[in-house]
Amino acid sequence: MELQATHLVVDGLAINPVRLSFEQLDALGEQVDVAGVDPQYKGVAVKANAVIAKARPKNIADFVTVHSTDMLFVASVPMAELREKGLLLYKLDGKPLPRELGGPVRLLIPGSTNPCANVKFVGRLEIRRGKGVDTVPKGPH
Repeated sequence: MELQATHLVVDGLAINPVRLSFEQLDALGEQVDVAGVDPQYKGVAVKANAVIAKARPKNIADFVTVHSTDMLFVASVPMAELREKGLLLYKLDGKPLPRELGGPVRLLIPGSTNPCANVKFVGRLEIRRGKGVDTVPKGPH
């Protein structure tokens, strides 16, 4: 099974689960030029905090499990780290981030050693209580 590759789903322990299109990510504001944060990447990201805030996590939530659209990558990151440092790269040259660069959404957590520090093909952020089970493939995803 593959997640829909045109939207980012934020659900789990969320009061307001969301399914965000490219246009909705663009409308959130809080855009960041990722080259200014990490020069090896190009494009525009939205702060993960803005996306998580839109879903309104329940008070007991303390982790976010990241799911790739191909379902090969599943790993958890502490919610506080994701909200503080996480960037969701989704746009390049005014258009959706192409698949060959990790689109539709690529998660970057600059300066992190977490397996979620650079995840291509992100399709779902599952807000949860406690760390989930990681199924991270060997090598970069």
